Amino acid sequence: INYAIKYKVKYFINTDTFYEKYKDSYSISKKHFKELLFFYRNRINIINLKIAHMYGPNDNDIKFLPSLLNQFESNIKNIEILTPYENKDFIFIDDVVDCYLKIIQNISIFKKKYYDLDIGRNKLVTLKKFVITSKKIYNESKKEIKTVITFKKNTNKRVKKTKPSLKHEILKKIKWFPK
Repeated sequence: INYAIKYKVKYFINTDTFYEKYKDSYSISKKHFKELLFFYRNRINIINLKIAHMYGPNDNDIKFLPSLLNQFESNIKNIEILTPYENKDFIFIDDVVDCYLKIIQNISIFKKKYYDLDIGRNKLVTLKKFVITSKKIYNESKKEIKTVITFKKNTNKRVKKTKPSLKHEILKKIKWFPK
């Protein structure tokens, strides 16, 4: 940040994390860095992009969707979903890249000193629904799998369904929307 200010960088685009909680050292460092950026907002223009649950080709195998598909491919006998009523907003990587490009191409319309933008589809889905739908699509496109999916019983209480945040007006101005 200090070098960006020293060399008069006009805009700093930060890639934030969708993790709300302090999950691990990575998410803690992301949250701390966002706080630092906010602190320096009067000295440099900040565009903070909080990316939803991103997926796509060559994704890390430990992430949710690749892990799930690998389990389907391996025909794992039983998959247990621990938080079936947790809501996620999934977004394809090409949509995220398109958002970055549109921001860069339209950088001059970012007039405020600090933007905090949620980059996602703005559609929440429970993990339970997502997993059931994924299995159905997998079965239709590949081979029928015998995997049994169980959902943790002690989580029958539904997680409060929070509405996805409304699309920020600036994203409408740059004509970005996920495809």
